Amino acid sequence: MLAKKSRKVAVLGARFGELNIERELLSPLGVELVEGSGKGQTETLSICKDVEAILCGGSPQIRTALIRELPRLRAIVRYGIGVDTIDLPEATRRGIYIANVPDYCIEEVATHTMALILSWTRKLPIAQRSTQSGKWDVTLLMPLQSPRDLILGLVGFGRIAQTVARMARAVGFQVCAADPYVKKKDMSKKGVKPVPLRCLIRAADFVSLHVPLSPATRHLLNAESL
Repeated sequence: MLAKKSRKVAVLGARFGELNIERELLSPLGVELVEGSGKGQTETLSICKDVEAILCGGSPQIRTALIRELPRLRAIVRYGIGVDTIDLPEATRRGIYIANVPDYCIEEVATHTMALILSWTRKLPIAQRSTQSGKWDVTLLMPLQSPRDLILGLVGFGRIAQTVARMARAVGFQVCAADPYVKKKDMSKKGVKPVPLRCLIRAADFVSLHVPLSPATRHLLNAESL
């Protein structure tokens, strides 16, 4: 009598390596969890052999060649929002389910965005270098402007951008946004001025990009537009 194959789920590119939740949920179902970095095709193929599902971070590339080598694969789940690292046409052709996590790290990404913007608003990189040199010179930081005199332009106005807008307005920034898929009245309700992309780039002191990567958005901001 042939032994029944165990059910397997692969986790690729988990950033923090703690899979307690995954094990807690999958173990009672008799699912074996296998792990890998997802960085090399050979390693990834070896790990994912016979898996029914792949849970992946942002780095692993789940492309056509890999998908075609995994006949038992039924689902791919992204630990995050973007799915540009997954070959969607091939997965669709195979009938493989694709899922993401739309609210993944929204506050964290928005907070990091604001940290970078405020760091440059106060010229902290320059101040740090000046301090480390032992020759503090405040004139190197000039001009210093208050957030209330600066404009933040958001390209895309999804969940992360809306959170950035809320944080930026709380600090005092004027905020504008360009997004053809969001109604102007919805932006205005959040205290954000809707503008065309070209106007945003011309007017903004800071431009923050918050759109999914796709053929339509690739190179949306480039040397020519900036």
